[in-house]
Amino acid sequence: MRQSDYLRVTFLHVDKGHEVPFHVASVGKALQLIATLGATWVMSKVERRNIFAYGLIGPRFLAWCVRGWLIGLAAVSLMILSLWSLGCWHFDGMHTHGSSALLYAILWGFLFSAVAFSEECTFRGYLFVTLSRGMNAWPAAVCLSILFAAVHLSGSGENWFGIFALFFTGLMFSFIVWRTKSLAAAFGLHASWDWAQSYLYGVADSGNRIHGYLLKSHMSGSELLSGGSVGPEGSILVIPVMLLIAVAVHLTTAPRHPSD
Repeated sequence: MRQSDYLRVTFLHVDKGHEVPFHVASVGKALQLIATLGATWVMSKVERRNIFAYGLIGPRFLAWCVRGWLIGLAAVSLMILSLWSLGCWHFDGMHTHGSSALLYAILWGFLFSAVAFSEECTFRGYLFVTLSRGMNAWPAAVCLSILFAAVHLSGSGENWFGIFALFFTGLMFSFIVWRTKSLAAAFGLHASWDWAQSYLYGVADSGNRIHGYLLKSHMSGSELLSGGSVGPEGSILVIPVMLLIAVAVHLTTAPRHPSD
């Protein structure tokens, strides 16, 4: 791989048609995770607070991580099933088999967990907690969701609706963090959402595809419905799915106190 190719794939933004190798993606994401945790630690010292105060603790943290993972897997599966029933997603067979399939499932599971942890700490961790103290939670959520969508503009496969969907997704993740009082559920959901799209169903995720995915498939039909080059998360179906997740979280969590 040439140096220019390496730079294009380091942060999971690649030219259309390229697959992201695990070893290359892991380098960029490891650096991003270290930078995120380092910045959060520094600010926790400046504010004289525990680093875990920025959403990294909360009631039943591990249980919410698992619940979030299952919700994300179910949500992506619902989207794929809906796209299949509408003739937009087509199963073409298995791409990876046997021990290789298991190995890639684990490796990409760890990597997408790192991606989710890094992005949730960045956009729903310290910044969200700090801005919420100054301008309340929802103005903070809107500002950070705009930033969350903007950082994906460099993805070669993105389109205008995909960027809007990311903004909407950012709002939904912010709601989950606000409602559950921790990053746990959002972290689990984010990780499994990326893993299920990229590895399990072998579709593009924000315009990018990974190496070693499990199922071969292809998309067809209206770009607004199928998601086109963006993948399923660029489909208009992502809006009702995200709303369904938000309703489920709302109904299964205790109400927030007005002062929270």
